[in-house]
Amino acid sequence: MASQPYAIHLDTLFASLQLVDIQKLVDGCRDGWYNQTLCRVNDCVVRLGMMQGEFHWHKHDHEDEFFYVIEGRWVIDLEGGRSSSGRGKVSRCRRASCIARAPRSAPSFS
Repeated sequence: MASQPYAIHLDTLFASLQLVDIQKLVDGCRDGWYNQTLCRVNDCVVRLGMMQGEFHWHKHDHEDEFFYVIEGRWVIDLEGGRSSSGRGKVSRCRRASCIARAPRSAPSFS
């Protein structure tokens, strides 16, 4: 596991119509918390996140967040409680919502 707490990469890896091999990226990841921009879709970005452990409280004032869980369990704390979803499930956080990755939750890929 890397010494840095978060590996967040905002560069776009894939161009339009370029094949994205998610499993290759997952297999090559050595970070406990990894976030990579894969491509752009209209005015949005699609990112792959591999998370283990907690993440600090934060919010996005101008963007909603969309999480599709590929593997594991996604648990986040919200201002009003906790949300949890598992493999094959989708969750969404509205813009300006304060969220944090819940502590001690199992690794997940979304």
